[in-house]
Amino acid sequence: MKGLRKLFRNTGKTTSSRTENGYSRYLEAKEIEVRQCVYISKETHGKIKRIVRTLSDGMTIGCYIDNVLKEHIELHRDEINARLRNSSPDLF
Repeated sequence: MKGLRKLFRNTGKTTSSRTENGYSRYLEAKEIEVRQCVYISKETHGKIKRIVRTLSDGMTIGCYIDNVLKEHIELHRDEINARLRNSSPDLF
């Protein structure tokens, strides 16, 4: 875990005990049937690559990112929905 803290030391954020204890949920490999391309910075890609190579057993970077983003969306669902409702008018 010390190496991971070093990767993210410049964020100024600390990890909670919930995150440290339950981190393995991000490392559960799941099949992604239909994939989409997204772009991230080289620096972020390098950090994620190191996490996946070090902590997982053959997981892909895309699967890791998918797991993290799914939880983010679930945790912030209410705020996201409120912002979407209050944003621009319906597209259709």
